[in-house]
Amino acid sequence: LRKHAEADIAARAEKIFAANTLKPREEIVQAYMDVLSMKGDPAHGHEVYAKTCAQCHKVKNEGFAVGPDLASVAKNGAEKILVNLLDPNREVNQQYVNYTINTKDLETHTGIIAAETASSVTLKRGFGETETILRAEIEEMHSEKLSIMPEGLEQNLSKQDIADLIAFLVAL
Repeated sequence: LRKHAEADIAARAEKIFAANTLKPREEIVQAYMDVLSMKGDPAHGHEVYAKTCAQCHKVKNEGFAVGPDLASVAKNGAEKILVNLLDPNREVNQQYVNYTINTKDLETHTGIIAAETASSVTLKRGFGETETILRAEIEEMHSEKLSIMPEGLEQNLSKQDIADLIAFLVAL
């Protein structure tokens, strides 16, 4: 809505959503650096993963392969995991960029591009759900070059939850 073609709608949306704007990500990352010195509980971290991450990330045979396999990112270390969790748009692999498709029947669809053909685009999103949209039905397709992973996950997790999640991932 903030980028709506009609300026008055965009302005109204900006005013409404301004109160809910997230803090700059670097500020959040710095505020959470103390998590790296906390003792994490990998067993509880697994519970946090199952509740918060598994809808889009796969570890071994658990979860859904929408974003990267977290076992592969765990080798990057605790600080990199923390930064990726709190600032998912800092470094975005092209295969995990979120796209928005507006169709001629005024529906909006979002997800990462799972497949493209001359006649259709298939989007993938949480829980491994896919949706194929015929190109003939597409009015507009664009990306803001942002990750499909949302910002603000720290709002639903305590610092201890994050420490535990990192401990679980590093133990992989």
